[in-house]
Amino acid sequence: LNNFLQFGGANEEQLIIPDCTFGLADHISSDFKTFGGANEQQLIIPDCTFGLADHISSDFKTDPTEGVLGLAFETLSATKTTPPFLIAVQQGLVDQPVFTVWLARRGSWYGVPGGVLTYGGLDTENCGPITSIGVGKFRIRKAFQAISDTGTSFIGGPQAATDKLAKAVGARYSLENEIYLIPCNANPPTLNIYIGKRKYPIKPENYIIDGGFNTCLFTVFPEMSGMLGRTWILGDPFIRQYCNVHDMGKKRMGFAESLQR
Repeated sequence: LNNFLQFGGANEEQLIIPDCTFGLADHISSDFKTFGGANEQQLIIPDCTFGLADHISSDFKTDPTEGVLGLAFETLSATKTTPPFLIAVQQGLVDQPVFTVWLARRGSWYGVPGGVLTYGGLDTENCGPITSIGVGKFRIRKAFQAISDTGTSFIGGPQAATDKLAKAVGARYSLENEIYLIPCNANPPTLNIYIGKRKYPIKPENYIIDGGFNTCLFTVFPEMSGMLGRTWILGDPFIRQYCNVHDMGKKRMGFAESLQR
């Protein structure tokens, strides 16, 4: 959530909501939200409820991001209020109850367009359960649940599986950095994710990024706490490869090939 958020006369009430990543939301406010740049067609949504933090995590100290905006259903809302996009749907502000996420393949750049959120677009392709995840000739033949998350920079999964994936592409886990490292001159195979009976290949340029200092990262992370269980998080590497289309009306997802410019 960047500077595109505009404030009018907000109504506030004090409520402390802990967030394990970003800190505390000390106040709950109600205001309108404006999506889109100053010179673009804008979506203005009135009466949106959101949290304002007086104390934030040190993670934001050098981060240009100013907050997190949720677009999911009410069940994931800490305040149990209607999220902004669903308000827009209820008030007929968008053509269809659908939003699409496209992420550019930029690397570590600031101040440049990193992707596009399209409100009101529609894709009819559904998202089924993940039945297998593999790299090259290696495959994990198990059924998993999956979460699509634009706020997760990597693809996350059970450690036993991510370790095998890392070995298959020639990456090693760094305890010091808590990340998988891979030689920058590596020539790894395509990572294949199967959703239902359809294969979604992820090219190496989308799951390997330059970490600087002649170091490259295999953008898969292991969930060591056991909190995810048999769940995978399909983060930015997957979304860079495929546009994610969220159909909030029919509670389904579609994927479309990303056309990188």
